[in-house]
Amino acid sequence: MAPVAGGRCVLPARGPFYGKPDVHPAKEQAMKTAEERLERLEEENWFLQDKLRQLDEALQEQQKQIDRLERALADAGSAVEFLRASLEALGQGKSQLSFEEPPHYGKW
Repeated sequence: MAPVAGGRCVLPARGPFYGKPDVHPAKEQAMKTAEERLERLEEENWFLQDKLRQLDEALQEQQKQIDRLERALADAGSAVEFLRASLEALGQGKSQLSFEEPPHYGKW
């Protein structure tokens, strides 16, 4: 039974009354250190996961941008080839470009 002081029951600082068994101070310090280490590792894990998510989002956005640029480059290449062929045809007297007058032109 717990000692009585001044008519009140005085409970020990350790023991079953506080939900943990008596533990040697060195072992308690090691447990505290392990708990602190675990907490630190969990925090570091959270920050790393957050950074990984941010990097993944940036990578996805960059890939979308690369895809858009590749399409634009392909379109520009096609336009250059068309213009090159048109210039060659003009040089040979064959025009691929149609510069015909519209049907309503000059009918006023």
